Amino acid sequence: MSADVEIEEAREALVHFQHAVSDLFSVCKELCGERGHCSIEDRAPVILVDELHDLVHNDRMKRIGGELIFRQLAAEFTLNCTDARTVRFCAAASSFALHKELSYTVARDFRTLVFTTSDPPAEAVRQRLRAIGFSEATAELIMGTCGTRLRLLSPFLSSTSAGSMKVAPELQRLVGVAQDKIMWLFSLVQGDAGAERELGQLLDTLCAGGEGGVCKLPSKLQAVHPLANPSAASVLYLDCGNTLVIQSQPYCVAWKKMREGAYRKI
Repeated sequence: MSADVEIEEAREALVHFQHAVSDLFSVCKELCGERGHCSIEDRAPVILVDELHDLVHNDRMKRIGGELIFRQLAAEFTLNCTDARTVRFCAAASSFALHKELSYTVARDFRTLVFTTSDPPAEAVRQRLRAIGFSEATAELIMGTCGTRLRLLSPFLSSTSAGSMKVAPELQRLVGVAQDKIMWLFSLVQGDAGAERELGQLLDTLCAGGEGGVCKLPSKLQAVHPLANPSAASVLYLDCGNTLVIQSQPYCVAWKKMREGAYRKI
């Protein structure tokens, strides 16, 4: 009985959320009409959505109706952005995953534009860390582990002073998480010496180029394709050109340690 109740509650929540999505676009359309004195670019409200692909790639979200919401959003922003131009819709996501999933909806082909945002310059990050009070050596240590990825640098950049931040434990935590995820990636091909070796070589190639390293996915690694196994995307990132890059610098730091240890002979 409780399972039936939970299912019914989930369905009701999904319906309410679908109504909320429709209402959001309706309100934006009305607001756009009220801004008639503005240029067409300025009058349309902006809707920002982060990690949009999770609606169809996160198993939990997909089970509770994520795919329906994804398709509804695709239809809404096609109608209101591309056609009526009453809303500007911007979604941040894994570019290849989003591009692929949108190709199955009305938002395919010319109806979307793809933009890539770059991490800030290293010197800008370095100067900010120094301004907070981190020593030159500590700033280099932080950047050596985090690169210039703002999400990873956030605990350091948002600290009120260098003395309030425990640097070493946070960096160790980042590298530890990266090691766990790389080990999980290897578990997908455990027992296949050839695939393990190819995965090791792939990580060598990607990490040799840091965050900008690129490499096509080897044929033997289709089983760990980030789209076939979304959790693998935490290590490998597939861009719109179907090209792999390493997700972030902690994975390179972690893999170097692993290569010098238990994964030396792979």
